[in-house]
Parts: sequence; structure tokens; C-alpha cells
Amino acid sequence: MFFGCIAAFLGAAQAQALACADTAVVAQRLAQVYGERRQFVATGPDGAVTAVYAASDTGSWTITITQPGGQACLVASGAAFDWQDVLSRLGHNA
Repeated sequence: MFFGCIAAFLGAAQAQALACADTAVVAQRLAQVYGERRQFVATGPDGAVTAVYAASDTGSWTITITQPGGQACLVASGAAFDWQDVLSRLGHNA
């Protein structure tokens, strides 16, 4: 739900100002350079897709939003990604 909200708030003009490329290129680059693989995906009401990529060994993560045309834009990145922490905050026991 949270990631869907990000997609809803990101307008087309904002997306164009971000680092964007074809979705396949972005996914390949994140995998090659950072070891990140797609961990989560959600589709917003406008058809934009929010994805979280993360590397299980290093904890690096990246959030992308892909517009219906296939252009993926990087919107956030960081370190210390931990699914256990995410699930506990959502009230799930892993």
C-alpha cells in the first residue's frame, strides 16, 4: 500500500526529471552493479508500477517507478534493507 502511494504522488513531470531508462535496462544494471533483484512490485491506479529492488547479501535497495510506456525511473535508494524488519512493521510474523 505504501509503495502504491509513492506512485500516486509521483507525477509525469517529476518522473522525467529523475534518472530514467527502459525497465529491462534498469533491472539489468541494478543486478550487475549492485546485485539487486526485484523483491516487491505494486501497480498504482494510473498503471504505474512501483518496484523495490534489493540485494540480500549487502542490503542495498532501490525503488523505481515504471510508467505504463515502460520507462523506469529511480526514485530512492539506500542501505540496510531487511525483509524481517519490513514484515514486522506490517504486523506479520516471518
